[in-house]
Amino acid sequence: MIKSFWQNISNISISATERSAELRKLRLINQMCFLAMLTTYLFVPFLVFIKHNYYTQVQFWAGTSCLFYLVLSKMRWHNASMAWIFVSILVNVFYCSLELPGGGVEYFLVPLGLIPFIIYDNVLVCVGSVAITSITFFASYFIKKTHIPFEAASAENIEYTFLLVLACVFTHCAIIIFQFKIANRKYEATIKKQKEVVEEKQKEILDSIHYARRIQNSLLPTQSYIQRKLSELKKK
Repeated sequence: MIKSFWQNISNISISATERSAELRKLRLINQMCFLAMLTTYLFVPFLVFIKHNYYTQVQFWAGTSCLFYLVLSKMRWHNASMAWIFVSILVNVFYCSLELPGGGVEYFLVPLGLIPFIIYDNVLVCVGSVAITSITFFASYFIKKTHIPFEAASAENIEYTFLLVLACVFTHCAIIIFQFKIANRKYEATIKKQKEVVEEKQKEILDSIHYARRIQNSLLPTQSYIQRKLSELKKK
């Protein structure tokens, strides 16, 4: 059931006729967008647990805004859905790091900056994502020194947040790398299968050519027969 659900998420608005490389990219986009949205929502119960009422509401609406990626994906705007998720998570992580200083929330920017590397081949996109996440990371570091949180959290809850964030960051990095490896294996398997089909078709064509040549040779007179007839005609 879970496997079937994950396959449905991975294949949102993807045509079976897509090229192998494009198919791999679109599946990764769908998977990473869903993972980011799910993580945003799963952070809500934790905020309820530590009784941070203000950011519980902010986090809930942040997760709801992430749902818009489904609309974009259904319209087959997969790159736009990835951009929407990237910006939504970036803004949410930045603001959450200011409201929960010391909670290490800004470390979520690490897996966020890693995602474009496993999806896109475009160097500018990859370098740009790292640059944006790095700037956001250092901006939150300096701004939270002077920022006054809307609702203060206890030192104990900040510690809980920090431990949860570290666990989530390591888990997310592992999932991203794992999904990347699976996508590559499927891509390689597809390429191998296509190669086998091409080789099989090539073999069928060559066999047909050889068969036609044998038929042709059986119907046409041999070279020795032609030479003999020519010799006979010359004698006449």
